[in-house]
Amino acid sequence: MANIACCTTAAAAAAAAGGALISRACFVLPSTPLLPSPASIPRQYFDRRPSSPPPAAAAPSPPPFTVSPLFQHKYVHRHPERQPLPEERRGRMGPLQAIQTWLAPGPAPLSPPHRSSSSSSPSFPSPVPSSTTSKPLVDVRQLSSEDATLRFPSADFAVPTTLPSALFIFFSHPSIILILVGIASLSTGRLLSSPLLPPSLPHLLFELTLIPLTVAGWMLQEWSLHRFLLHSSLPWPGREIHAQHHALPFYHVSIDPPLLVAVWGAVACGAGWLMLPQPWVWTVLGTYWLMGLLYEWAHFSVHTRVRPRTALGKAVKAHHTKHHLKCDGLWFAFSWPWIDTVMGTVPGREGG
Repeated sequence: MANIACCTTAAAAAAAAGGALISRACFVLPSTPLLPSPASIPRQYFDRRPSSPPPAAAAPSPPPFTVSPLFQHKYVHRHPERQPLPEERRGRMGPLQAIQTWLAPGPAPLSPPHRSSSSSSPSFPSPVPSSTTSKPLVDVRQLSSEDATLRFPSADFAVPTTLPSALFIFFSHPSIILILVGIASLSTGRLLSSPLLPPSLPHLLFELTLIPLTVAGWMLQEWSLHRFLLHSSLPWPGREIHAQHHALPFYHVSIDPPLLVAVWGAVACGAGWLMLPQPWVWTVLGTYWLMGLLYEWAHFSVHTRVRPRTALGKAVKAHHTKHHLKCDGLWFAFSWPWIDTVMGTVPGREGG
Protein backbone atom coordinates (compact mmCIF):
# COMPACT_ATOMS: atom_id res chain seq x y z
CA MET A 1 0.00 0.00 0.00
CA ALA A 2 2.80 2.38 0.80
CA ASN A 3 4.29 1.80 -2.61
CA ILE A 4 1.00 2.54 -4.34
CA ALA A 5 0.59 5.81 -2.43
CA CYS A 6 4.09 6.94 -3.34
CA CYS A 7 3.47 6.28 -7.02
CA THR A 8 0.19 8.16 -6.93
CA THR A 9 1.81 11.12 -5.21
CA ALA A 10 4.65 11.21 -7.73
CA ALA A 11 2.24 11.10 -10.69
CA ALA A 12 0.17 13.91 -9.26
CA ALA A 13 3.26 16.03 -8.72
CA ALA A 14 4.44 15.41 -12.28
CA ALA A 15 1.01 16.31 -13.67
CA ALA A 16 0.93 19.53 -11.67
CA ALA A 17 4.37 20.51 -12.93
CA GLY A 18 3.43 19.81 -16.56
CA GLY A 19 0.21 21.81 -16.26
CA ALA A 20 2.12 24.75 -14.86
CA LEU A 21 4.54 24.69 -17.78
CA ILE A 22 1.72 24.46 -20.34
CA SER A 23 -0.18 27.34 -18.72
CA ARG A 24 2.92 29.52 -18.67
CA ALA A 25 3.67 28.78 -22.30
CA CYS A 26 0.09 29.50 -23.46
CA PHE A 27 -1.11 32.37 -21.32
CA VAL A 28 1.99 34.32 -20.33
CA LEU A 29 2.96 36.96 -23.02
CA PRO A 30 6.60 37.13 -23.91
CA SER A 31 8.55 40.24 -23.12
CA THR A 32 8.91 41.10 -26.86
CA PRO A 33 5.47 41.94 -28.44
CA LEU A 34 4.34 39.69 -31.28
CA LEU A 35 2.65 42.61 -33.19
CA PRO A 36 4.00 46.14 -33.70
CA SER A 37 2.41 48.87 -31.67
CA PRO A 38 0.28 51.51 -33.50
CA ALA A 39 2.82 54.20 -32.67
CA SER A 40 5.52 52.36 -34.60
CA ILE A 41 3.41 52.10 -37.83
CA PRO A 42 4.02 54.98 -40.30
CA ARG A 43 1.14 57.41 -40.67
CA GLN A 44 0.91 56.84 -44.38
CA TYR A 45 -0.43 53.32 -43.84
CA PHE A 46 -3.46 54.71 -42.03
CA ASP A 47 -4.17 57.38 -44.70
CA ARG A 48 -4.27 55.08 -47.69
CA ARG A 49 -7.43 55.55 -49.77
CA PRO A 50 -8.65 53.85 -52.93
CA SER A 51 -6.82 55.22 -55.95
CA SER A 52 -8.90 57.56 -58.11
CA PRO A 53 -9.98 56.22 -61.53
CA PRO A 54 -7.81 57.29 -64.48
CA PRO A 55 -9.02 60.41 -66.24
CA ALA A 56 -11.35 59.76 -69.12
CA ALA A 57 -9.89 60.15 -72.56
CA ALA A 58 -10.63 63.52 -74.10
CA ALA A 59 -13.31 63.45 -76.78
CA PRO A 60 -11.85 63.84 -80.26
CA SER A 61 -12.23 67.37 -81.53
CA PRO A 62 -14.58 67.76 -84.50
CA PRO A 63 -12.93 68.19 -87.87
CA PRO A 64 -12.36 71.80 -88.87
CA PHE A 65 -15.12 73.35 -90.93
CA THR A 66 -14.13 73.79 -94.55
CA VAL A 67 -15.87 75.72 -97.27
CA SER A 68 -16.62 74.24 -100.65
CA PRO A 69 -14.41 75.17 -103.60
CA LEU A 70 -17.27 77.31 -104.93
CA PHE A 71 -17.00 79.79 -102.03
CA GLN A 72 -13.27 79.65 -101.38
CA HIS A 73 -12.44 82.04 -104.20
CA LYS A 74 -15.30 84.42 -103.39
CA TYR A 75 -15.21 84.39 -99.60
CA VAL A 76 -11.80 83.51 -98.23
CA HIS A 77 -10.06 86.09 -100.39
CA ARG A 78 -12.47 88.81 -99.28
CA HIS A 79 -12.44 87.90 -95.59
CA PRO A 80 -9.11 86.20 -94.86
CA GLU A 81 -9.33 87.12 -91.19
CA ARG A 82 -12.08 84.60 -90.49
CA GLN A 83 -13.57 81.47 -91.91
CA PRO A 84 -17.32 81.20 -92.48
CA LEU A 85 -19.22 79.79 -89.57
CA PRO A 86 -21.00 76.46 -89.95
CA GLU A 87 -24.29 78.17 -89.12
CA GLU A 88 -23.89 80.45 -92.12
CA ARG A 89 -23.72 77.49 -94.49
CA ARG A 90 -26.30 75.34 -92.74
CA GLY A 91 -29.01 77.97 -92.80
CA ARG A 92 -29.43 78.30 -89.04
CA MET A 93 -29.12 82.06 -89.15
CA GLY A 94 -31.95 84.37 -90.02
CA PRO A 95 -31.87 86.24 -93.34
CA LEU A 96 -30.98 89.55 -91.70
CA GLN A 97 -28.18 88.07 -89.58
CA ALA A 98 -26.77 86.16 -92.54
CA ILE A 99 -26.72 89.26 -94.73
CA GLN A 100 -25.09 91.31 -91.98
CA THR A 101 -22.46 88.61 -91.46
CA TRP A 102 -21.58 88.29 -95.11
CA LEU A 103 -21.49 92.07 -95.52
CA ALA A 104 -19.25 92.56 -92.49
CA PRO A 105 -16.42 94.99 -93.17
CA GLY A 106 -13.22 93.35 -94.21
CA PRO A 107 -10.37 93.85 -96.62
CA ALA A 108 -11.13 95.54 -99.89
CA PRO A 109 -12.89 93.18 -102.30
CA LEU A 110 -11.08 91.90 -105.29
CA SER A 111 -11.24 94.31 -108.16
CA PRO A 112 -11.90 93.06 -111.68
CA PRO A 113 -8.86 92.12 -113.72
CA HIS A 114 -6.98 95.17 -114.89
CA ARG A 115 -3.71 95.94 -116.56
CA SER A 116 -1.22 97.58 -114.25
CA SER A 117 1.67 99.75 -115.27
CA SER A 118 4.20 97.30 -113.88
CA SER A 119 2.83 94.24 -115.64
CA SER A 120 1.60 93.73 -119.16
CA SER A 121 -0.79 90.90 -118.24
CA PRO A 122 -3.92 91.22 -116.07
CA SER A 123 -3.62 90.08 -112.48
CA PHE A 124 -5.99 87.30 -111.50
CA PRO A 125 -6.43 85.63 -108.15
CA SER A 126 -4.90 82.23 -108.30
CA PRO A 127 -7.10 79.26 -107.39
CA VAL A 128 -7.27 78.78 -103.66
CA PRO A 129 -4.66 76.23 -102.54
CA SER A 130 -6.69 73.71 -100.64
CA SER A 131 -6.63 70.00 -100.11
CA THR A 132 -10.21 69.78 -101.36
CA THR A 133 -9.22 71.30 -104.69
CA SER A 134 -5.94 69.44 -105.21
CA LYS A 135 -7.74 66.65 -107.04
CA PRO A 136 -10.93 67.77 -108.78
CA LEU A 137 -13.96 65.55 -108.46
CA VAL A 138 -14.58 64.54 -112.06
CA ASP A 139 -16.19 61.10 -111.87
CA VAL A 140 -18.38 59.55 -109.20
CA ARG A 141 -16.13 56.49 -109.28
CA GLN A 142 -13.57 58.52 -107.36
CA LEU A 143 -15.86 58.03 -104.33
CA SER A 144 -17.08 54.90 -102.62
CA SER A 145 -20.67 53.88 -103.25
CA GLU A 146 -21.65 54.69 -99.65
CA ASP A 147 -20.03 58.12 -99.78
CA ALA A 148 -21.62 58.95 -103.13
CA THR A 149 -25.08 57.89 -101.91
CA LEU A 150 -24.69 59.87 -98.71
CA ARG A 151 -23.40 63.06 -100.32
CA PHE A 152 -25.46 63.05 -103.52
CA PRO A 153 -28.65 61.07 -102.87
CA SER A 154 -30.70 62.58 -105.72
CA ALA A 155 -28.01 62.99 -108.39
CA ASP A 156 -28.08 61.05 -111.64
CA PHE A 157 -24.66 59.83 -112.70
CA ALA A 158 -25.83 57.61 -115.58
CA VAL A 159 -24.34 59.94 -118.18
CA PRO A 160 -24.51 58.86 -121.83
CA THR A 161 -21.38 58.14 -123.81
CA THR A 162 -22.80 58.27 -127.34
CA LEU A 163 -24.73 60.95 -129.20
CA PRO A 164 -27.89 58.84 -129.83
CA SER A 165 -28.21 57.94 -126.15
CA ALA A 166 -27.62 61.58 -125.17
CA LEU A 167 -30.36 62.77 -127.55
CA PHE A 168 -32.78 60.20 -126.19
CA ILE A 169 -32.17 61.16 -122.56
CA PHE A 170 -32.32 64.86 -123.38
CA PHE A 171 -35.55 64.94 -125.37
CA SER A 172 -37.34 62.56 -123.00
CA HIS A 173 -36.80 64.88 -120.02
CA PRO A 174 -39.97 66.73 -118.83
CA SER A 175 -38.22 70.11 -118.90
CA ILE A 176 -37.21 69.71 -122.54
CA ILE A 177 -40.71 68.56 -123.49
CA LEU A 178 -42.08 71.70 -121.83
CA ILE A 179 -39.66 73.90 -123.78
CA LEU A 180 -40.61 72.21 -127.05
CA VAL A 181 -44.31 72.78 -126.33
CA GLY A 182 -43.56 76.45 -125.62
CA ILE A 183 -41.63 76.88 -128.89
CA ALA A 184 -44.40 75.19 -130.87
CA SER A 185 -47.05 77.39 -129.23
CA LEU A 186 -45.14 80.61 -129.91
CA SER A 187 -44.47 79.62 -133.52
CA THR A 188 -48.17 78.88 -134.03
CA GLY A 189 -49.09 82.21 -132.52
CA ARG A 190 -46.74 84.00 -134.89
CA LEU A 191 -48.24 82.28 -137.91
CA LEU A 192 -51.82 83.00 -136.82
CA SER A 193 -51.03 86.65 -136.15
CA SER A 194 -49.62 87.23 -139.64
CA PRO A 195 -51.77 89.43 -141.85
CA LEU A 196 -53.26 88.00 -144.99
CA LEU A 197 -51.13 90.33 -147.11
CA PRO A 198 -47.32 90.08 -146.87
CA PRO A 199 -45.78 92.70 -144.55
CA SER A 200 -43.92 95.66 -145.90
CA LEU A 201 -40.18 95.44 -146.41
CA PRO A 202 -39.25 97.77 -143.50
CA HIS A 203 -41.41 95.79 -141.10
CA LEU A 204 -39.91 92.53 -142.32
CA LEU A 205 -36.36 93.83 -141.95
CA PHE A 206 -37.10 95.12 -138.47
CA GLU A 207 -38.52 91.76 -137.42
CA LEU A 208 -35.52 89.93 -138.82
CA THR A 209 -33.25 92.31 -136.91
CA LEU A 210 -34.98 91.36 -133.66
CA ILE A 211 -33.71 87.77 -133.95
CA PRO A 212 -29.93 88.47 -133.60
CA LEU A 213 -30.67 91.12 -130.99
CA THR A 214 -32.56 88.53 -128.94
CA VAL A 215 -29.69 86.06 -129.33
CA ALA A 216 -27.18 88.66 -128.16
CA GLY A 217 -29.44 89.60 -125.25
CA TRP A 218 -29.67 85.96 -124.19
CA MET A 219 -25.89 85.59 -124.16
CA LEU A 220 -25.39 88.74 -122.12
CA GLN A 221 -28.14 87.63 -119.73
CA GLU A 222 -26.47 84.25 -119.42
CA TRP A 223 -23.11 85.76 -118.47
CA SER A 224 -24.61 88.38 -116.10
CA LEU A 225 -26.81 85.95 -114.17
CA HIS A 226 -23.97 83.47 -113.87
CA ARG A 227 -21.46 86.10 -112.80
CA PHE A 228 -23.47 88.28 -110.43
CA LEU A 229 -26.28 86.06 -109.11
CA LEU A 230 -25.22 82.41 -109.16
CA HIS A 231 -21.73 83.33 -107.89
CA SER A 232 -22.90 86.16 -105.68
CA SER A 233 -21.46 86.75 -102.22
CA LEU A 234 -24.96 87.26 -100.79
CA PRO A 235 -26.79 84.25 -99.35
CA TRP A 236 -29.84 83.39 -101.42
CA PRO A 237 -31.33 80.06 -102.60
CA GLY A 238 -30.08 80.35 -106.18
CA ARG A 239 -26.48 80.51 -105.06
CA GLU A 240 -26.90 77.49 -102.82
CA ILE A 241 -28.47 75.47 -105.66
CA HIS A 242 -25.61 76.42 -107.95
CA ALA A 243 -23.13 75.48 -105.22
CA GLN A 244 -24.63 71.99 -105.13
CA HIS A 245 -24.16 71.80 -108.90
CA HIS A 246 -20.47 72.64 -108.50
CA ALA A 247 -20.09 70.16 -105.63
CA LEU A 248 -21.25 67.26 -107.81
CA PRO A 249 -18.76 65.26 -109.85
CA PHE A 250 -18.32 66.89 -113.25
CA TYR A 251 -19.93 64.03 -115.15
CA HIS A 252 -23.61 63.99 -114.19
CA VAL A 253 -26.99 64.56 -115.83
CA SER A 254 -27.61 68.30 -115.58
CA ILE A 255 -30.97 69.63 -116.82
CA ASP A 256 -32.99 72.35 -115.10
CA PRO A 257 -36.11 71.08 -113.29
CA PRO A 258 -39.55 71.58 -114.93
CA LEU A 259 -40.72 74.01 -112.23
CA LEU A 260 -37.81 76.36 -112.90
CA VAL A 261 -38.38 76.16 -116.67
CA ALA A 262 -42.12 76.86 -116.28
CA VAL A 263 -41.63 79.84 -113.96
CA TRP A 264 -38.82 81.31 -116.06
CA GLY A 265 -40.81 80.92 -119.27
CA ALA A 266 -43.93 82.49 -117.75
CA VAL A 267 -41.97 85.52 -116.51
CA ALA A 268 -40.30 85.94 -119.92
CA CYS A 269 -43.65 85.74 -121.74
CA GLY A 270 -45.24 88.24 -119.37
CA ALA A 271 -42.41 90.72 -119.79
CA GLY A 272 -42.48 90.30 -123.58
CA TRP A 273 -46.21 90.93 -123.82
CA LEU A 274 -45.84 94.09 -121.76
CA MET A 275 -42.97 95.57 -123.79
CA LEU A 276 -43.48 94.45 -127.41
CA PRO A 277 -46.44 94.71 -129.77
CA GLN A 278 -47.76 92.00 -132.04
CA PRO A 279 -46.62 90.28 -134.17
CA TRP A 280 -43.04 91.01 -133.10
CA VAL A 281 -43.59 89.68 -129.58
CA TRP A 282 -44.08 86.18 -131.00
CA THR A 283 -40.77 86.36 -132.86
CA VAL A 284 -38.80 87.61 -129.88
CA LEU A 285 -40.29 85.10 -127.45
CA GLY A 286 -39.88 82.23 -129.90
CA THR A 287 -36.21 83.10 -130.37
CA TYR A 288 -35.76 83.44 -126.61
CA TRP A 289 -37.24 80.00 -125.94
CA LEU A 290 -35.17 78.50 -128.74
CA MET A 291 -32.00 79.90 -127.13
CA GLY A 292 -33.13 78.33 -123.87
CA LEU A 293 -33.38 74.95 -125.61
CA LEU A 294 -29.90 75.34 -127.12
CA TYR A 295 -28.50 76.31 -123.72
CA GLU A 296 -30.03 73.26 -122.05
CA TRP A 297 -28.57 70.97 -124.72
CA ALA A 298 -25.13 72.53 -124.57
CA HIS A 299 -24.97 72.41 -120.77
CA PHE A 300 -26.30 68.85 -120.70
CA SER A 301 -23.84 67.60 -123.32
CA VAL A 302 -20.86 69.28 -121.66
CA HIS A 303 -21.44 67.28 -118.46
CA THR A 304 -21.63 63.97 -120.37
CA ARG A 305 -18.91 61.87 -121.93
CA VAL A 306 -20.07 62.65 -125.47
CA ARG A 307 -17.23 64.19 -127.45
CA PRO A 308 -18.27 67.25 -129.43
CA ARG A 309 -17.60 67.20 -133.16
CA THR A 310 -17.81 70.89 -134.04
CA ALA A 311 -15.35 73.64 -133.21
CA LEU A 312 -17.99 75.57 -131.25
CA GLY A 313 -18.95 72.46 -129.27
CA LYS A 314 -15.31 71.78 -128.39
CA ALA A 315 -14.80 75.39 -127.31
CA VAL A 316 -17.92 75.36 -125.12
CA LYS A 317 -16.91 72.10 -123.46
CA ALA A 318 -13.36 73.25 -122.76
CA HIS A 319 -14.58 76.63 -121.49
CA HIS A 320 -17.11 75.19 -119.05
CA THR A 321 -14.77 72.43 -117.92
CA LYS A 322 -12.21 75.02 -116.84
CA HIS A 323 -14.92 76.92 -114.96
CA HIS A 324 -15.76 73.79 -112.95
CA LEU A 325 -12.38 72.16 -112.45
CA LYS A 326 -9.86 74.99 -112.62
CA CYS A 327 -11.37 78.20 -111.18
CA ASP A 328 -15.04 78.98 -110.64
CA GLY A 329 -14.24 82.70 -110.51
CA LEU A 330 -13.52 82.81 -114.25
CA TRP A 331 -15.03 81.55 -117.52
CA PHE A 332 -18.66 82.47 -116.84
CA ALA A 333 -19.93 82.50 -120.44
CA PHE A 334 -21.50 79.44 -121.93
CA SER A 335 -23.32 79.61 -125.26
CA TRP A 336 -20.67 81.96 -126.68
CA PRO A 337 -17.39 81.54 -124.75
CA TRP A 338 -15.78 84.65 -126.24
CA ILE A 339 -18.02 86.91 -124.17
CA ASP A 340 -15.60 86.30 -121.30
CA THR A 341 -12.85 87.79 -123.43
CA VAL A 342 -14.90 90.93 -123.93
CA MET A 343 -15.86 91.14 -120.25
CA GLY A 344 -12.32 90.45 -119.03
CA THR A 345 -13.10 87.26 -117.09
CA VAL A 346 -10.45 85.01 -118.65
CA PRO A 347 -6.73 84.87 -117.88
CA GLY A 348 -4.49 87.20 -119.84
CA ARG A 349 -2.98 84.51 -122.02
CA GLU A 350 -6.47 83.55 -123.23
CA GLY A 351 -7.83 87.06 -123.50
CA GLY A 352 -5.09 88.07 -125.87
